[in-house]
Amino acid sequence: MVSVVLTVIIVIGMMGRFYLKFSPLKSFMVLICSIIGVVVAFSYYESLSGLLVSKGILVQSAQAMCFFVLYLITSLGLEYVLDYIVGSKIDFGNPAKISSAVILGALTGVIISGMFVTFLGLLPMRRMIPYSRFGDSIQKIKSPSKTIIPCDDFVAGIYKLVSNGFSSKNRFDVVHANFLDKIHLNRFMSKEKGVLADGHSGAFNRTSHAMPP
Repeated sequence: MVSVVLTVIIVIGMMGRFYLKFSPLKSFMVLICSIIGVVVAFSYYESLSGLLVSKGILVQSAQAMCFFVLYLITSLGLEYVLDYIVGSKIDFGNPAKISSAVILGALTGVIISGMFVTFLGLLPMRRMIPYSRFGDSIQKIKSPSKTIIPCDDFVAGIYKLVSNGFSSKNRFDVVHANFLDKIHLNRFMSKEKGVLADGHSGAFNRTSHAMPP
């Protein structure tokens, strides 16, 4: 429920922002900036968080923080640069402006929502936030539930498509198979390891979610 409400609010807000502030060309470029932000965040958040953890900084939440901060810095930074490249006063007519605001604004909103929901999934919090992918037990491990608006699956799918073109050995679906399932599984208690993945154990290491190649 939390993820659905967040997604609806962000999507509506982005459509309004695109209509009020951006031309159709600028809207398209902002969407591209957001996609680039997704690629940068997924590609480098583990390396950056590993550096922070090695220095004892934000040990439990380093991956989540690095993930979302990299996305924000990249997407907003590129959007700022666009102000000096793309003319914001180019008039394509009101129909084109409305269409771009609805379509491109909605897509950008879903991407932002997906990144934020994934960020919440990486945080050492209770497993019901933003939603429980496996219910109250791990018995649904073979059939995980997705939210009504699967925005986190959407952004993970974007990066999967992009990474497949980079290298056959380092593809996202190979190195991080079932990425979203695994970060949500980290929220459950492992009696064998004595780890509480619900945000209450100081000994819980968030880097443990890294999937082996």
